Amino acid sequence: MSARRKCAEAILSALKELGPSTIELLSLVTEIPKKDLRQAFGLLKKRGLVDMLVGGERLFFYQLNQSLRAREEAARMIGCGSSELSRPLLRRQDRYHDQWCEFWSWHLRRAFPKVEIVREFQINSTEIAANVLQLKQVDYELMPDFLMFLPSENGGRVTIAFEIERTRKSEKRLLRKFKRYMEETRVDGLVYVCDSGRLSETIRTLYETKLLDHSMRVRHYAENFFLFSDSLTGGTRPLESFFNSNAQPTSITSWCRTLCSTSRNARRDANFNYA
Repeated sequence: MSARRKCAEAILSALKELGPSTIELLSLVTEIPKKDLRQAFGLLKKRGLVDMLVGGERLFFYQLNQSLRAREEAARMIGCGSSELSRPLLRRQDRYHDQWCEFWSWHLRRAFPKVEIVREFQINSTEIAANVLQLKQVDYELMPDFLMFLPSENGGRVTIAFEIERTRKSEKRLLRKFKRYMEETRVDGLVYVCDSGRLSETIRTLYETKLLDHSMRVRHYAENFFLFSDSLTGGTRPLESFFNSNAQPTSITSWCRTLCSTSRNARRDANFNYA
């Protein structure tokens, strides 16, 4: 297989999983230099397999052409069904946020083969997700960006809520979200992926000073109920770029393993060994 065809297939496979993405994100995921990606995109656009979307000033997204003909041809190239390449229509202002949700979902699916990811727009139609969040009505403000379900060692499920935080929210809104996750849902853990160290430290400090000592449902492991990352990309090793509420570094994989191997009532902060 030629290098050009391999590059084209890698792009189509990445767009299948990620949806509309910037060239910077695709380079991170495929490890293909941006120069080579641009050349490949030029050829794929000529064949009508990809489209370029404007996301803002000097911000462009690539996505799979959603016509049936284009999806069928792309599906033949990467060995899947054309229906697997169908993507929901996103508003222009949602594309940047959506790509980071998909980026982290992509990493988690590779780290945990048995994981189930439920995005925000799927929650109300997914019974287990709605039950975990104790939804009585649609409340978009308090919805996580996505939920991750993992099988636990006792035969149940561990549920982790993820928030991709790019801008500073009001303290009142953050506290309301934290309190809801900690006291009014059945989630086992909460993860905030932040756009900067300054933003992540603001959120961590708020949790540590205003909520850590007041939790009832998760008080026995409140220091490790909440993880955060201070970078959207997570650097060179994204799943190891996290910290707990005491700012101790950890990997999300070891944190999830502890949650999955310990029943809710038996969890203690001492179970989470970050040495």
